[in-house]
Parts: sequence; C-alpha cells; structure tokens
Amino acid sequence: MFEWKNEYSVGVDVIDQQHQKLFEIGRKIHKLLVTYSGQDSFNTISNLIGELSNYTAYHFQTEEELFNKYNYPDTESHIKEHQYFIDYLNSLNLGVIDDNQKDAIMDLLKFISKWIFRHINSTDFQYRDFFKEVLN
Repeated sequence: MFEWKNEYSVGVDVIDQQHQKLFEIGRKIHKLLVTYSGQDSFNTISNLIGELSNYTAYHFQTEEELFNKYNYPDTESHIKEHQYFIDYLNSLNLGVIDDNQKDAIMDLLKFISKWIFRHINSTDFQYRDFFKEVLN
C-alpha cells in the first residue's frame, strides 16, 4: 500500500516529488494501523493529521500556482477537489479520534488512500498532457 510507481507520474518533477511525499505520509498512517495494539496513540494520530494537513496545503499551493502561471483551463474544478480534502481534514473531531483510535486510523487510511489514488490517477492526470506541452 502506498508504493510509488512511475506510472503515477504526472510529468512535472516538483509535483511528482510532492506526490511521493504524500505516499510516504500514507505509509506512516498504514504502519500505525498495522502496528496498533490498543496503546494510546492519540499524539501520533494527531501529529500525522497535522503533517498531512500541512503538507497537502503546501502541495495544493504548488499545483495552484502552476495552474495560474500557465493558465490551466480546469483550475476551478481542480481547486474544488483540493477544498474537499481540506474540508475533510478540518472536519476531523479530535475528541472522537481519542475515544476510538483504531477506527479513526482506519477511517483516515481509507479516506487518504481512496483520495490520493483517485486524485492523482484521474484528476491530476488530466493536466499531464497540458503541462507536457507548456513546459517543453
């Protein structure tokens, strides 16, 4: 799970590097789930959510700056997907997470794995040809 493959490349080095970092964060969440044995992991979960939130904000900003710089035609719908992800992270209730940590880890893992793979392999692939043309 969360193993980067060259077929995920969108052809923009900085974006591919950032996607690989998102995969790394996904691996950390997965590792936490498979090693979870009932111990209190609230701080670790909270830190991972913070890392994910901060890094995706950075990544989304990078993408959106490229979109604006090169007048990517589908910027608006792409930004809506970014906002959906941000809204999900902002909706997480740390009190609920603390009460049921294993379910919280599983829910986060399900969401991030679905979102990352769908977003990269569908939405981000839509700009692959556009940037291949404008950057070369």
